[in-house]
Amino acid sequence: MPLGWSVEQWEALQRSDPKRVAAEAAQGIEFHRPLTSSRPLESALRTLRRAVPPYDRDRFFAPDIEAAAALVSSGTLSGLAQGL
Repeated sequence: MPLGWSVEQWEALQRSDPKRVAAEAAQGIEFHRPLTSSRPLESALRTLRRAVPPYDRDRFFAPDIEAAAALVSSGTLSGLAQGL
């Protein structure tokens, strides 16, 4: 969740635009490297990055957004983050 966001704000964004949430959250975590997050979130990030590479160059993002959306809507990412 972005710094300064409440749980309610984060959940509202997830419900309204799950296609965007996973990719943006991953990018945000990676901007703060070498810091790391919790084990469950790092696991979710690795899973996402197997399907969606980091945005390190200009490219067509529709396939990445759809891949991230599939991971979110299937529950794969939230299943990895259980117990937070």
